[in-house]
Amino acid sequence: MLQLISISKKYAGVIALDNINVNLAAGQVVGLIGPNGAGKTTLLRIIGTILRASHGKVLYNGTDIQTAAIKYRGKIGYVPEDGGLYLKLTPLQNLMFYRSFYHEAIPLAV
Repeated sequence: MLQLISISKKYAGVIALDNINVNLAAGQVVGLIGPNGAGKTTLLRIIGTILRASHGKVLYNGTDIQTAAIKYRGKIGYVPEDGGLYLKLTPLQNLMFYRSFYHEAIPLAV
């Protein structure tokens, strides 16, 4: 379902990610663990189409996400670091709030 092929990212000569290869199946749950500066956020931003990789591809169901970014964004969710969720809202209310940002209603399976 989600395939990372030779993902690398450089910032002004600094290597943030170096040749990352991952295959994730539908329904698989994974965690990214590492110290600050290890590249976790950079990798998530590439998967979320917020950043472009310097090298490599991210495939979702065999399609390069950069060629179909708008369609792909309707299938993923990304909550960055701190402050992404409102603690006074329930998890469902948080999802409904962020869902309201889209022009078309995105189906929500609960």
